[in-house]
Amino acid sequence: MVMLLVSCREIRRKKIKNFFSCRTHQTKVGTALSDAAVLCSGVVQGSGIVPLMFLVYINELIYLLEQHNVKVKMFADDVKIYLKIINDVDSVHLQLALTSLVERANEWQLAISIEKCCVLNIGKEVPTPHLKLGYCTLPVVPLARDLGVLVSNNLCPSAT
Repeated sequence: MVMLLVSCREIRRKKIKNFFSCRTHQTKVGTALSDAAVLCSGVVQGSGIVPLMFLVYINELIYLLEQHNVKVKMFADDVKIYLKIINDVDSVHLQLALTSLVERANEWQLAISIEKCCVLNIGKEVPTPHLKLGYCTLPVVPLARDLGVLVSNNLCPSAT
C-alpha cells in the first residue's frame, strides 16, 4: 500500500515537472496564428494551474517574511509588512524582510510596483527608519491608500 502511494506521488511530481518544462505558447487572432515562443518561466495567463501556482507562491512568501519577526497581511497580490519598532534591531528586521521580498520576487521573475510602496509611521514617538526596496528608498508618507481606503499616520478619518 505504501509503495503504491509513493509511486502515485512520483507520477504526479513528474507530470507537474513536465508541465513546466520545454513549454511553448502561440496566440491565435481570428485565423492567424503567431510563431511559437518558448516560455522560460511561469504559466500562460488563464491556464488552469495559475491559481494553484499563485497559492504556492503566496504561502511560501508569508512563511519567508515571518521568519524576520514581522507581521504580514495579504489580500490577493497586496502585501503589508509591519512591525512595532522599539529599537534599531527592529528596523533591521524590517529591512531584512523587505530584502527577502525583493529576492523572492526576482527569483520568481515577478515585478514589484515600487511606486505603490511606502512607509506609514503610526504612533506618537515614531522613529523613521530609511527603508529600501531593492535600490529604491521608500518614501515616508502621512497618508496611504490601502485597498481603496485612505489611512493616515494618526489613524483619523480623512475627507480626502
